[in-house]
Amino acid sequence: MLPLLVHYHGGGFCIGSTFTSALKNFLSTLATQANVIAISIDYRLATEHQLLIAYDDSWAGLLWIAKHSNGNGPEPWINEYVNLGRVILAGESAGGTIAHYVAVQAGAAGLAVVAIERLIIAHPYF
Repeated sequence: MLPLLVHYHGGGFCIGSTFTSALKNFLSTLATQANVIAISIDYRLATEHQLLIAYDDSWAGLLWIAKHSNGNGPEPWINEYVNLGRVILAGESAGGTIAHYVAVQAGAAGLAVVAIERLIIAHPYF
């Protein structure tokens, strides 16, 4: 089983998407070279939505991942290939801020089924 990299994209909370070709290429290359499985969490953007919704969506994404901890989650490939005992949260700009927020929430909630080993934040938008 491989470690899981959970990525939150940047863009100042108001632009960006997990579906941009540059981000897909970056994460594919990173996952291959680092020998991890990468999941990029999309979140709703401001100004169409209140700013805090990005935090809620991102936390919900980690909780969805945690549903796979017993090996019976909704995505069979996560159940089969991901080691939830080795999770890395990562992001740049707003995504770095979100990664930090999600790590703090996981600790405060005692989310022990997902073991966050590392936090990679590049130019967080604090």
